[in-house]
Amino acid sequence: MAVKLLLAIPNYRDHVAGKFLDSFVRLMAHLTRKFGPGEMQYMRIGLMYIDIARMQVWNHARDIGAENLLFIDDDMTFTPELFETVWNTPADVVSALAFVRREPPTFPAMYRRAEDGSYKPILSYPQNTILPVDGVGMAFTLIRRPVIEALRAPYVRDSSKGEDIIFCERAKAAGFSVVVNTAAKCGHLYTYPFEINEANAGGAVEDLYRSLDPAAPPPANGFPRPE
Repeated sequence: MAVKLLLAIPNYRDHVAGKFLDSFVRLMAHLTRKFGPGEMQYMRIGLMYIDIARMQVWNHARDIGAENLLFIDDDMTFTPELFETVWNTPADVVSALAFVRREPPTFPAMYRRAEDGSYKPILSYPQNTILPVDGVGMAFTLIRRPVIEALRAPYVRDSSKGEDIIFCERAKAAGFSVVVNTAAKCGHLYTYPFEINEANAGGAVEDLYRSLDPAAPPPANGFPRPE
């Protein structure tokens, strides 16, 4: 039986937040109806460097001939509908829209590569659009079989970029498409019970970004500071 989906959670701790667990249980209930016996596998791996954890998942996906690999970070919130949006997006690497985990104003975890080789966040984007990008975080990212078969060691440690950006560089260099579907909106857990999403990140709809200056006054939404 072909493995149509390998769902992988790089788990940084030995526990997860309740809101992530709620999202995961709903998603698994949906996936068990969508896929037949043996068509889906689940893998959790962690308590190690993230690039090593992702490479172990990658090697397993290659070993079992997985048709699709879905990475979900363990501090995200999501829905079955979000999964279906990502699943039905025609591209090689498809990311949901997620925001960087920091106190607002923050920014989307999707990037353009500048002429100097650095990566700049995309601060303004159209809604409900498949947006080609140069880099994404791996918060909720689907990778299809041709990429898995073509790239042998796409995750390495680099403090200047991160393993997710390096993966995107190697995927794009091999000719694969990397996109964000802005209709698929994740939440990113910050401090319980608050999560960062498009509504409170500080702007993204119609250029509502006020400032990326940490010294700027707090946003009007009054997002709490961590304890």
